[in-house]
Amino acid sequence: SVQLMVKDPPNFELSPFSDTICIGTTVLLKSSGSQKSRWLNTRYALSITEKNLLIKPDSSQRYGLEMFDSTCQITDTLFSQISVAQKPVIQIE
Repeated sequence: SVQLMVKDPPNFELSPFSDTICIGTTVLLKSSGSQKSRWLNTRYALSITEKNLLIKPDSSQRYGLEMFDSTCQITDTLFSQISVAQKPVIQIE
């Protein structure tokens, strides 16, 4: 007899999908579900691993992550939009 094992397709995830931060703030982009991955934008990166990207952008950026599953031969690219707000100016009169 022959036994076959059917694998569910991968569930690629990248979070946050979008976020708004104040200038000078860091944000951690986290991925899961892939066997291999590659960041497409590492601008303003403080720390880079295959699964995580710690960034401190001073302007709004779109970060992409190419994800790959070798078992199912699936490749996909997910994106995270990080918007950067300027610090408010407070005036006392």
